[in-house]
Amino acid sequence: MKTISCKLDKRVPFLGSSSISQESLSYILQILPKNKNILMIGSGKGSLFLSKFYNILSVEHDEEYINCHDIKYLYAPLVLSPENILWYDLEVIKKCLNKKYDMIIVDGPPGSTSDRIGFLMVLDFIKDLENTILVIDDVQRPKEMHLANSLKQQVERDFVIVESFTKNENMTELFHFRPPKYKLTAFFEVA
Repeated sequence: MKTISCKLDKRVPFLGSSSISQESLSYILQILPKNKNILMIGSGKGSLFLSKFYNILSVEHDEEYINCHDIKYLYAPLVLSPENILWYDLEVIKKCLNKKYDMIIVDGPPGSTSDRIGFLMVLDFIKDLENTILVIDDVQRPKEMHLANSLKQQVERDFVIVESFTKNENMTELFHFRPPKYKLTAFFEVA
C-alpha cells in the first residue's frame, strides 16, 4: 500500500467536511482526462463539482436529493439483499453497469445508513472492470477500509491512499485502484 499526498488544484473548492476532500478531487483531476465517464455511487457536492469536467451518473437512494443538481441521477432505493446487506437496489444498479465507465467512485450510501460492502455484489456486472479505475472514499473509517481490503483481494491491483489534511479528521480519504496498464501521471510521496 502506498500513501501519497496530492498538491491541491486551484480549481477545487472546499466542499465541507462531509464531502469528498479537496485532495481527492485534485487527484482525480490529475489522473483522469476530461470528458471521461464516472459512475458516482452516492451523490452530493463532489458529484456536482466533478460534473464540470466529466460525464457523471450519480446513484442516489434518497428521493429528496434526486435532481437537486444539474447532473444525471439514477434513483436506487436501499433494499436488504439476500446476503442481508442494506445497499442500493441491485436490479437498478445492474442496469446502469451495462455502460463502460472510466472511473467508479463509491461514496455512498452514507456510513450512518448502510455498509458500502454491498459494492462487492456488483463487481461481476461492471463492464470492462480490468480498465476501470475504482475509488473508495472515506477509508479512514473501518468499514470502508474493510471494503478496500476486500476489493484488493478480488481485483488483484495496486492501490494508493490519498491523504487529506483539509478535512477535520486529518486522515486518509481516498483509496484508488489502478488498472494494471494505467499510468499515474502526477503524485507526491509523503515523506
